[in-house]
Amino acid sequence: MIRSYDRSNFIEDMKSRVFLSYAKEDKEIVERVYNEFERSGFRPFMAPKDVPTGVDWKQELKTAIESADPYLSEAARSAIRKLEAAKN
Repeated sequence: MIRSYDRSNFIEDMKSRVFLSYAKEDKEIVERVYNEFERSGFRPFMAPKDVPTGVDWKQELKTAIESADPYLSEAARSAIRKLEAAKN
């Protein structure tokens, strides 16, 4: 049996996932990084923004971390450091 698939879901699944970990005091700058990743076609994840209401927070974060592209996670950290340096 041949299964049909929704091409848009397939393309969406191919986009790189980026997990953004941050301290509360960095939320504003991380939101800007999040928006830049999103505009560039990536799939950023940022808590609590991307944690659906009523789900197990710990499990949701674990899943997001495990499904993120590690290289892009490091790129996010680097971008945050650069933005912070520019701020000072």
